[in-house]
Amino acid sequence: MTTWITSLTSLPNLHPALVHFPIALLLTALGFEIACLIPSRHRVWLDRVTALLYALGTLAAAATYLSGRDAEDSLSDVPTAAQPIIAAHADWALRTLLFFVLLAVVRVVATWLQVRAGKPLLVGARLGFVAAGMVGAWLLFQTADRGGALVFRHGVAVRPMTQVQEKPKTTEPAAPSGSPALHLGNDGSLTFSPGAGDETVLGTILKDPEGGAPLAVRVVPSPAHEPGLTLEVNGKAMMVFDPVFRDVEVAATFDLSHFSGRAGVLHHVRGKAQASGFSLSTDGQAQLFAITPAGERTLDQARVAAPRSETMITATAWGRHLKGMVDGATVAHGHEDSGSEGKVGLLLEGSGTVRLLRVRAVPLSGH
Repeated sequence: MTTWITSLTSLPNLHPALVHFPIALLLTALGFEIACLIPSRHRVWLDRVTALLYALGTLAAAATYLSGRDAEDSLSDVPTAAQPIIAAHADWALRTLLFFVLLAVVRVVATWLQVRAGKPLLVGARLGFVAAGMVGAWLLFQTADRGGALVFRHGVAVRPMTQVQEKPKTTEPAAPSGSPALHLGNDGSLTFSPGAGDETVLGTILKDPEGGAPLAVRVVPSPAHEPGLTLEVNGKAMMVFDPVFRDVEVAATFDLSHFSGRAGVLHHVRGKAQASGFSLSTDGQAQLFAITPAGERTLDQARVAAPRSETMITATAWGRHLKGMVDGATVAHGHEDSGSEGKVGLLLEGSGTVRLLRVRAVPLSGH
């Protein structure tokens, strides 16, 4: 249904078309609520209009919230700094919606009882509704402020098409053999651009979650003039870096053209039986997952195009908001508390050779 409606407009989704309706209706309802404090022979009609505005505004808020969820999942090439703001915007939107659902129900019922009894609302009740409306207005402001930051500070979903069109892939120069090029930034970020054929990486830079070198993977010579670290995989390997992160975005660029299985990124790793992550199989199965002592559990999944020679796999975790992206496009979205801070790393499961080109992990700060 929403696809058909958006096809009639130039909008990528319905969210920007709906977002101002709840603001206008609910703030107008508060204005009428304040007007109801003034004794008047028209106050009974003001009460009815106020209740109607709250009901309509809440319905508009529900539609806006649902369209926002669709819009979030359709975003691509989102700046790393915008990810926590998107999550915070969604959290505040849900709080605002739930608050106004409660307020609208109470206001409509109070108006119905007032009309049925033929008596005006008590002054205390009216003051309570005004106070509640002001709390709702504050919630609206918090939600709208974060939405505005996404658009006007980070340009989310409004960048010119010349900026979001897919650019030809370029590979950063690999580090010389024997120099793993692990860089820890002042902002807490981690960047790993491995050199070809460096066998010292396993067990020193990339480690098994329990320590030591991962057993199901080994370094093999890279094809001539091909950058990156070539790994031969036979089974399942979890490999982590030493630094720990709380809220984080972790991305890895792989060449999976000679591999059969799945490759992915891990975050909040606290052992082989406690981790979260996002993976992509060579047949196009994308999976957002959590690993617990009870086993691996799928949080969300999707079918995408089979990976090309170079594919960037990204996972973000901010609070309970978990996402998986393939080449910058969001394909999986789940909600689960990842727990305390943990390590980030890679997951390789299958057989064949994988060329690892780059890994980057960036801490996310809340807004």
